[in-house]
Amino acid sequence: MWTAGNNFYGQLGRDENAGTDNAKPTFTQVTNGISGVKITAIAAGKYHTVLLDANGTVWTAGYNYYGQLGRDENAGTYNANPTFKQAAVNPDAITFEELLNTPIYNNSVFLVKFKVIQKPVITGLETNKTYCDAVEFEVSDDDGIASVKAGNEALTAGTNGKYILAKGIGTVKVVVTDTTDNTTEVTVTVNNGHTDEDKNHNCDFCNVKLSSHSGGEATCIDKAVCSVCGVQYGEVDASNHKHTEVRDAKDATCCEAGYTGDTWCTDCNTKIASGEAIPATGNHVDVDGNWESDGTNHYHTCYFGTKFDVTAHSGGEATCKDKAICSVCGTAYGEVNASNHKGTTYIKDQKEATCYEEGYTGDTYCSDCNAKLNAGTVIGKSAHNPASVWSTDETYHWKDCQTVGCGNLIDKAEHSGGEATCIAKAVCSVCG
Repeated sequence: MWTAGNNFYGQLGRDENAGTDNAKPTFTQVTNGISGVKITAIAAGKYHTVLLDANGTVWTAGYNYYGQLGRDENAGTYNANPTFKQAAVNPDAITFEELLNTPIYNNSVFLVKFKVIQKPVITGLETNKTYCDAVEFEVSDDDGIASVKAGNEALTAGTNGKYILAKGIGTVKVVVTDTTDNTTEVTVTVNNGHTDEDKNHNCDFCNVKLSSHSGGEATCIDKAVCSVCGVQYGEVDASNHKHTEVRDAKDATCCEAGYTGDTWCTDCNTKIASGEAIPATGNHVDVDGNWESDGTNHYHTCYFGTKFDVTAHSGGEATCKDKAICSVCGTAYGEVNASNHKGTTYIKDQKEATCYEEGYTGDTYCSDCNAKLNAGTVIGKSAHNPASVWSTDETYHWKDCQTVGCGNLIDKAEHSGGEATCIAKAVCSVCG
């Protein structure tokens, strides 16, 4: 850089004539503080100069009473500042439109670095969109890309120049920054595969078809119902009958054939299968279950009048009064058994023995038929029943039998014993 002119405050960036009003008509190269620095922009105030180097650093020299050099040195004084030094704080870049609306004074200068404000372009991502698989995207910018980040993670382009958001990364903000600090950001969600929460066979987010209707069972009247979404699909299956019944069935009897019946669908009223004849069983059945009988046999009679289970009466016991009762059907059969007396008996013509006459046990007779079963036996005479006192006469003593009708004299004997005296007869020692 070369300067010439008034250098009272060192605004030419060299020591010569600093602090004087002497003219400096010859352009001289400036080296104070900026030797070897590549200057890209120059702005001159009335008494100060501002430089911008290729790295974006601001350098100032000259009058600094108002702090227009952007540093504290000699601020508020009239001292010269002939050496270019870096400003304490670099100014932020402003737009050209902002510069037009900013007043410029004698003792201030604006060094403007115009930058491109066109933001980077992201291709392949839509903000607030949800993706179901890893997604590739591209970025572009006229100034060049400085960084691409997904959240806090820096992304690197692949060999095809594209960036990838991994499957299942979740919700993430992608920020692209160019070399002039312009940024573009987009927030997306990358799921770990497709989801179908509403069960319509399509992905809830990307609407990709995930499956077709399946499951369920078509019948003769209804289509299959999808086990996923619950919607009917396909066609009815005319051969799939889920509810059936048998019609016109008839049981075989002992004498008549039966029929298994025809199978019908109760849903579509279609005859599915014909039945078959059932041969007569030959197994007779007595409707009331009661035995019938004649004098010899008992038997059952079926509905059609056929006798079956014909069997001779058996069991029971015939007596002198009654025939035997069949133990199967309860009918009396055969003849009475005159010798089989099962009831009670009674005694006839019995007579007690006495002391003067023989007795008789009596004959045994059947109470049912009055037949004489057994003859009785003779009972010998019983002993006399003597009186307790003696009966006497002048010669004998005895005891009378007390049995009515007997009259027998018991132990009759002459008096004996005793001694007769001159005045009394002898007294019998037996009867007294």
